[in-house]
Amino acid sequence: MNSIESVTSPSMSELFEELTGETDYECRMFRAPAGSNVFESDAPADSIYLIASGEVRIYQTGPGDNARLVEILGPGEWFGFAALAGLAGQGKQAVAMTSSTVWSIPVTSVWRVLSSKPYLAEALMQDLALKLHASREEAGGLIFDDCNNRLVKTLLRFSRTAAASERDGQVVLRITHDQLAQAIGVARETVSLALTQFRLKGILKTGRNQLIFDPVALSDFACHMNDESRSTGEMPTADESTAQDDELVRAV
Repeated sequence: MNSIESVTSPSMSELFEELTGETDYECRMFRAPAGSNVFESDAPADSIYLIASGEVRIYQTGPGDNARLVEILGPGEWFGFAALAGLAGQGKQAVAMTSSTVWSIPVTSVWRVLSSKPYLAEALMQDLALKLHASREEAGGLIFDDCNNRLVKTLLRFSRTAAASERDGQVVLRITHDQLAQAIGVARETVSLALTQFRLKGILKTGRNQLIFDPVALSDFACHMNDESRSTGEMPTADESTAQDDELVRAV
């Protein structure tokens, strides 16, 4: 797949075509082996990155070895927003999950293109606004949704990423229980128990580092689950949701 053509917005495609097509902009394409870091969280934020091929995952790092899976990205998607904000460091860790080819684009070159073609700035602002909106929606889910709802929403979101492929009308999602736990902010044991419950209900199948499910059926299951909660008046509050998550861990 051509990385530029797979960018959603035609204007964003034009921006990246301009940047990567001219040697004056000093963009560099490099290969990141599977399991290698595209950048560490303390790397200088002087470039943005465009994926030409492969899969890159973005992690928010915390104290010690703690990390939270934030995004799963594939061809045509870009990252490294800290450079656009003028921050000193990236603040996130980017890891190539498969052998990946990535463009490194100096942020100074981005400003040069935007100054000569201001209409492309509108496309960039729109793209950033959509990402900000999605990020806030996800953050709200960490507060207002219980564990099962967060898990379903995350599975559906990741089913539309480079980590997923189609097989016999279903989605095969390459992800571990640990990575799902990082993404939704609960213990691994909580995720494992919830997935076991989903499997017993026939909602999904589990395999080695992969989950197999029908996104439509999973979405319908989530709607049914929420309808039942509303009809019985048992929709958990944020505090109750956290308590339920803790109770699940203790039960394992």
